[in-house]
Amino acid sequence: MDLKQLEYFSRVADLGSFSRASDALDIAQPALSRHVRLLESELGAHLFVRHGRGVRLTDRGRLLLEHASGILHQCERAVASVRSPDAEVAGRIAVGLPPSLCRLIAVPLLQALRSRFPALRVSLREGLSSHLLDWLRNGSLDCAVLYNAIPGRDLVLQPLGEEARYLIASSTHADPVLGTKVGLSTLARLPLVLPSHPHATRVMVESRLAEKRLKPTIAAEVDGVSAILALVAAGHGYGVLPRSALLSSPDVDKLSAKAFVGNPFRSRVALATASRRPDSEAQRHVTALLASLIGPVLG
Repeated sequence: MDLKQLEYFSRVADLGSFSRASDALDIAQPALSRHVRLLESELGAHLFVRHGRGVRLTDRGRLLLEHASGILHQCERAVASVRSPDAEVAGRIAVGLPPSLCRLIAVPLLQALRSRFPALRVSLREGLSSHLLDWLRNGSLDCAVLYNAIPGRDLVLQPLGEEARYLIASSTHADPVLGTKVGLSTLARLPLVLPSHPHATRVMVESRLAEKRLKPTIAAEVDGVSAILALVAAGHGYGVLPRSALLSSPDVDKLSAKAFVGNPFRSRVALATASRRPDSEAQRHVTALLASLIGPVLG
């Protein structure tokens, strides 16, 4: 296996077609197919299944793509790290963000980086903290913003603050008896639109209620933040989300946020990098900018 084979394989996987990958890589399609067949022969596994519109990855192919993305990205990092210190900040950096924060800071982050470092290519990946942590560890990400990250020898954590979760209600369908702040006993009787296990919010809500010998009333299990907010705005229940999710929603005018008594639902927010990989100048600039953007929106 060599890097060229991994690059060819990754491009075919990304584009879902040998012909499109051939055009993008500027290589003849028979040669591209031969490289992929050699890779499959070496691994003893089929990586693609052909269909009418192109190809799709097999289970083994998806597993290889996870590793290949990290390996190819680390090669780019190696080149960037040994550039002359006087050279322009360039290369590629991959940043992982949780959904609510991604929607809120993606535009100002990319605008600031494009203005300051036009030669730097930035890749944003959105996902749950558990997924972001896996991608950080396998090298697909350079840094990630995580909720309630557990310190370890493989991680460097920079605390950014704490983020409270609020009861998100419809402005037109909210229960009129709700006060300015919501207690746990009130929360337990409300129909909630919550993510499924093992999402941190679901675990947190159930744990805090269990401490009071209460259980949540689940109206719907929805893993997407946008979908939760849309259902709440339409009056189908209540959400428990950070304020950043509300601020980034197109339905913000139809929603309201109420604090919980005693702020029982708070998450630690940290910027994580891998301790075993040297940071680059680009990474230092990006992490400093991330900290400056995220800190003010936590509440």
